[in-house]
Amino acid sequence: MQTLDYSKLSTELQNLIGSTGNIKADTSTIREIFNRVLDDLSLYANWKFCVRRIDFDYLNAITEYNTENYLGLSDFKTPYELGGVGFVDDRSFFPNRNTVRKSANNYEGGGFRRHSQKMLDGEHYLLVNLNEGNNLRIDSFDNVDYDGEWVERGDANAPAQDLIEMRQGQASVKFRVDTSGGNNYAGLKNTTLIAKDLSDYEDAGVHLIEVYIPNAAVTGITIYFGSDSSNYWAISATSPINKSAITTGWNEFALSWEDATQVGSPDAENCDFFEVRCNYISGSFTDNSLFRFDNWRLSSIYRLDFDYFSSYMVIDSSGTWKARFTENTDYFAGDLDCSAVLVEMAFKELLRTTRRISQQDKTDATRKYNELRARMKHNYGVSIQKGAKKINIRR
Repeated sequence: MQTLDYSKLSTELQNLIGSTGNIKADTSTIREIFNRVLDDLSLYANWKFCVRRIDFDYLNAITEYNTENYLGLSDFKTPYELGGVGFVDDRSFFPNRNTVRKSANNYEGGGFRRHSQKMLDGEHYLLVNLNEGNNLRIDSFDNVDYDGEWVERGDANAPAQDLIEMRQGQASVKFRVDTSGGNNYAGLKNTTLIAKDLSDYEDAGVHLIEVYIPNAAVTGITIYFGSDSSNYWAISATSPINKSAITTGWNEFALSWEDATQVGSPDAENCDFFEVRCNYISGSFTDNSLFRFDNWRLSSIYRLDFDYFSSYMVIDSSGTWKARFTENTDYFAGDLDCSAVLVEMAFKELLRTTRRISQQDKTDATRKYNELRARMKHNYGVSIQKGAKKINIRR
């Protein structure tokens, strides 16, 4: 595959500069100029040559997915396609697409498949609502004895119903902590609830539970589930589903069954042993702190391809995508015919900051730069639209 190497771009710009004796630019300045060109192109359009693909684990019980902390994307710009359903309704991009579109992919049983994006606290989220996957309620925590009875474990003390602070339903279950026991964890256990058949989710489901954490000394949670205290699975999580670290207040944890450790021979078809523990640092936790549990459910994983527009337009010699040119062996992600556009854009940037160049020369360079950039967008670009992007579909 032929690539548009940075060294080639730099040489072409140097040749162009050579015809204008009043411009001087060293190697680092030229590299900085080309990186400013990348910034300009990123703001100008979404680029087809920057569409990348990952696996997306959709959970029927979750609609918000942090693109960095859940999907692991540091280069996410905007969504493109999820599971065969596109985000972009652009006639130049999909010339044969009708604005009203029906298909088995997005029209099932009168329901809708919706996708959009948002930003919250400066972070990107993907909002997804599909007619795929299943959920199973483990416990709503509407009371201590709503189904069986939750009893204290470790340093937990006096579990009770909380009608004030909850995440769903009518209530949550709260308990305080007495660290004199020295267990370094506090939690609740239930061995008397109605047995549940979890076999459909074995190694293909994710436990989701919401936990109110009162103290930053908490290092994570561990859940146990199975047939009894000698035959069970155990899974731990050290950060919430959409955050990089635990925060004081409500945290939602996702614990994948495939990451579980099995003890004994638990029966997935008859699970009536469930336990949740909050683990904390020895000597760093305050007595009488108040925990709460709410909304424990099990969601099946529905795995899809997720295509997105990347903010990265540079690839290094090993094939790794990156935000900036840093080496001569780096190359631009676009096709070879983008070379003239990048060089002319870089030349225009140099003229803009050079006082000795006449205003007419600067105007001519800007006009040529705008023409070439528009032509590049026509061939490879998609307009950046404000607001949520979703498919237009009809019942």
